[in-house]
Amino acid sequence: MSEAATLLGFDLLSSTLVLSATAVGALLLLRLLRISSPAIHRGTWTLVLLQGWLIFRLTLPIPWYDPIPVSDAPHSGSGNGKLVDDAAAEPQPAELALPDQPSPAPADHSQPAETAQTKPSLSWAVFIVGIWIAGIVLTFAYWCAAYLSFVRQIQPLEPANEAEQAEWHDELLKQGIRSRIPLLISQRHGPLLSRLPQGNAVIVPRDLWRRLDEQARRAILRHELAHYCRGDIFKSLAIRVLLIPHWFNPLAWWVVRRFDEAAEWACDEAAIGGLHRKAPAYAQTLLEFESSAIRPQSLQPALQGNSLSRRIRRILAFSPNKESAMKKSLLALAAAVALTLNVVRLELVAQETPAEAQNAAAPDSALATQATKNAGAGKKPRPRELPQSVQRGIGYLYSQQNVDGSWKLEQGNGWDVGTSALCTFALLKCGIPPEEPHVAKSLKYLRRQKLDRTYEVSLQTLALCAAGQKGDLLLIQRNVKLLETAQFKNGPWKGCWSYRSEPNRFSPMGDNSNSEFAIWALDAAATAGANVDRKTWQRAYDYWRNSQLAAGGWSYTTTGKSATGSMTCSGIASLVICHRHLNTDKQLQLPDIDLMIEPSYQWMEQNFSVQRNPGTESWQLYYLMVLRRAGEEAEYRRFGDHDWYVVGDTYLTKVQGRESGAWKGAGHSEGPLVATAMSLLFLRDGPPKVTQN
Repeated sequence: MSEAATLLGFDLLSSTLVLSATAVGALLLLRLLRISSPAIHRGTWTLVLLQGWLIFRLTLPIPWYDPIPVSDAPHSGSGNGKLVDDAAAEPQPAELALPDQPSPAPADHSQPAETAQTKPSLSWAVFIVGIWIAGIVLTFAYWCAAYLSFVRQIQPLEPANEAEQAEWHDELLKQGIRSRIPLLISQRHGPLLSRLPQGNAVIVPRDLWRRLDEQARRAILRHELAHYCRGDIFKSLAIRVLLIPHWFNPLAWWVVRRFDEAAEWACDEAAIGGLHRKAPAYAQTLLEFESSAIRPQSLQPALQGNSLSRRIRRILAFSPNKESAMKKSLLALAAAVALTLNVVRLELVAQETPAEAQNAAAPDSALATQATKNAGAGKKPRPRELPQSVQRGIGYLYSQQNVDGSWKLEQGNGWDVGTSALCTFALLKCGIPPEEPHVAKSLKYLRRQKLDRTYEVSLQTLALCAAGQKGDLLLIQRNVKLLETAQFKNGPWKGCWSYRSEPNRFSPMGDNSNSEFAIWALDAAATAGANVDRKTWQRAYDYWRNSQLAAGGWSYTTTGKSATGSMTCSGIASLVICHRHLNTDKQLQLPDIDLMIEPSYQWMEQNFSVQRNPGTESWQLYYLMVLRRAGEEAEYRRFGDHDWYVVGDTYLTKVQGRESGAWKGAGHSEGPLVATAMSLLFLRDGPPKVTQN
């Protein structure tokens, strides 16, 4: 939950900053162009608040950089192998990846309170999001309480006398209004159009109302009827709904006041009927009401301070001239630019290479069986045919691929690059060669992305390493540097990773899910020939050792008190990987890795399951994916009496979609695309080459 809260807080902060900047820009533009039209003002402020709802953005790649030449790729590194020249050769990198999901932290979004006596610590992100939700509830409650208080305060109400009713009905007829809208007299409240429990009514203050002459009264009645004809009550309610997510932003409240003020401008124009000679008398009437009558502050911002001054200046300088077409065009252009800048994120990416263009032009194959033939058509044929369940899963991924080579989640949560990298990685690990048209398109898409989030950088690295093409090594090395920079260097999270490439920025804490993907990506990169700083391995090794719980498992964060299957398998694999990279230096005299992970083995033996993620009800198929990685890294074919591949294969074959070939995991985060890719990463081309425990 804390992971989702962190991303929600980041997106909310981004959107409210955009809203604030847009509000300031809109004010400057309206003043610069000297726009006087109330309708344009209201439309502008509505668009400003709508900007605050545009949380998710589209990425538009712009080909800019030169493609990475093969000769530029470095050939030295700390890994135990290099990227092969032959793209059809068997890749050697790390295996596991989790797609970036709607609930962004893949592993264990909810701490398993069911299996623990103590509750996990509450993160600051959850606390802040809780305050935000509480603010929304309190804002609604305040509005409701203010309305009920207003209804009580205006009592008692009495109907207008016969002469006042005659004036009122005459104005209703002139406006062509046939609805029954009563004119009610209060002690001091009004004038205003109000939606009472019985329906709409116009309320005026008794003493002041009866001191006015007929011309002044009729002008006020025309003003309130203009509110009714324009539907201002419902528009005012709608604009406050747009405000709600940004209740904490003073500029958002300021925009709402300007929206309401523009409504008053429009009704003032209706009150004076387009006759400038009536303006001074009407302005004097407003001043009398401001000093004597009572109007609800939450409903009437335009009779106080600077708002009243602006309103009276507009009345006295009233001109029926309309805005020029040039001004309207400039405003429309500015609105389009602001919307584009908020919704679309431009990214400079590498230009297309001739080889990529040739692959993209190749005809697509929509059948997974054809993919199996392609896999065996390389210079190094696969030793065994893909199982039927794997072929059907591959067929589903092919059917869901977009023209540009990407895969997009149904939820549209902004993590499509991570999802695309996961699907590409799964296809490659199932033995589909990088020359296969679907994979070639997806690799082309991934190479054009310039990423900075831990999940996406890690998954892109895993996919490129699995493709085994030497020309990608420069991009892989760039990703290594990003991940090394993103690792926490001090504090309680030293040695782990969070969501962003800059530690402590918008992600105040690290977690084991981001950390495992970073470790696996660095391992794959080192195997491919990239340079990985030894200090990075040491910090990660110390982190995984220190974050292990007393019972032998791992939780989502170091503050968690209960272990889960997915995080325990991630901990086993990550600790073994770090130990392997550090153990090349015999002077370190590291503890025996088998003894270090023995408690984890025992935890898995006691809690083993393939039908659920032990310790939590979420991320079931993610758990199976990392279960395979842990088994391979630690050379565990079994956990106790459980042959994890056999029982996992049986279960996945049973629950696979009969028609689609897709899988569906536990919860909304494991939708068909993500679940199918993770299932394929468990199944692949059969059992792992692990023969002993």
